[in-house]
Parts: sequence; C-alpha cells; structure tokens
Amino acid sequence: MASQFTGLFTSTITQLSTTQIAAFTTADYVGITTAQLAVLSTAQIQALETRDLAVLTTDQLSQGLTTQQIGVLTTAQVAQGLSTKQIAALTTAQVQLGLTTDQLVALTTAQAGALTTDQVVALTTLQVTALENRD
Repeated sequence: MASQFTGLFTSTITQLSTTQIAAFTTADYVGITTAQLAVLSTAQIQALETRDLAVLTTDQLSQGLTTQQIGVLTTAQVAQGLSTKQIAALTTAQVQLGLTTDQLVALTTAQAGALTTDQVVALTTLQVTALENRD
C-alpha cells in the first residue's frame, strides 16, 4: 500500500492539523520524503507518535528534520521513538543545536552510547553536564 504522503505537496502538508498528522499510519511515515518532513511545524512534529518516528530512516531523520524540529521532540519521542542507529545518524548540528538537556537526560544508556565521537565533541558544556548527571 502506498503512503498517503505520496503526491502531497509540501504546501499542503503545512496546512494539515496536528490531528490529521497524528491520524497518518506508521506505514505512511515510511514513505514521507525529507522535504515533506522539513516543512512540518513544531506542533506537527509533537503530534508524531513514537512508533512513527521509529520507522523513519536515518536519511529521513538526518536530512529531513531541522534543529528546531529536533528541539521540540518530547523526551518520550526521543527515548522511545529513536533507535541507537537513528541517534548515531543525527548530524552534529542536530545534536548540538537541537537536542535539549531534558532530551539528553531521557536517552537510554544504549542511545547515549550510540552518540558518535563527532556528536559528543559538538555538545555544549550544558549538554555534557546533563549527560554526565543522568540517573
């Protein structure tokens, strides 16, 4: 079955309500393009289910999500929706400018361990402190 995102213009996607975004199935999110992801508003991003984030490819995440979009993900979306492979695929800008200290604290041990050397080097002092003080 084809994704419902197939054929939707980015200008149409920006007009969708958060209820409409949440109504798309996980199978639909498999087919979303990076351009379509990039135009989702912060409210639309927050409407994504963790299972929808889990099916995004590393390219979809690293090329489609802006630092602002990363920054509004809930701690549950980050901790439960992103795999270690997805975490490792985030760009250094997405990690440094996007991930909040609360999101970093919410990472599982495996997710924190998946951060690449380049990502860790790019962390701010505040982000490093948050990672070091996680329970």
